Amino acid sequence: YLVEEVLNTQSDDLRQFLLQTSILKHLKADLCKALTGQDNCQQILETLERDNLFVTPLDNMRRWYRYHHLFGDALQIYLQSQFPDDITMLHRRASAWYIAHEKPFDALHHALAAKDFDLASELLESTWYEMDATYQSATWFRWVSALPEDIVRQRPILSHGYARSMMMIGHLEAAAEWLHYAEQGLAQPHGQRIGD
Repeated sequence: YLVEEVLNTQSDDLRQFLLQTSILKHLKADLCKALTGQDNCQQILETLERDNLFVTPLDNMRRWYRYHHLFGDALQIYLQSQFPDDITMLHRRASAWYIAHEKPFDALHHALAAKDFDLASELLESTWYEMDATYQSATWFRWVSALPEDIVRQRPILSHGYARSMMMIGHLEAAAEWLHYAEQGLAQPHGQRIGD
């Protein structure tokens, strides 16, 4: 009800901005532009803050903002109910922006939300060594577990990382199975996946 009241009093452009950017944890003008196509995103963010429309600045320079959590959640629910077909496209745009700005973890979050499993797999492969070296294996394992198992089986790096994670939690039989998938994938000619 509150979201509808807020949205109904806004211009079409502002209403579109609020809904399309609701998928973001943090808001920045050029990131918002990548999602909405609107050129005046910094002005919109400043107006939202000035008008106390549930936006909080995250730095003194007013570059990054976030929606109040309950308002952001309510916007997402409204977006899902009114424009469900737009959500995948918005997450893909956000993922592309984060990739271009060398923020693979944020890009991965949006790739998984978009169910773009090929992109998510590539990002997981590119981050595995760094995450393993910095003791973030549990987070990596949670992310790779969100992928369909057949995709993980076809990618040797993911299968190997998954096997290591299984070993670390004491599932040795499962680890051996995943190492087998990794070996199979490495034995395939370049570019060919298991089962092709």
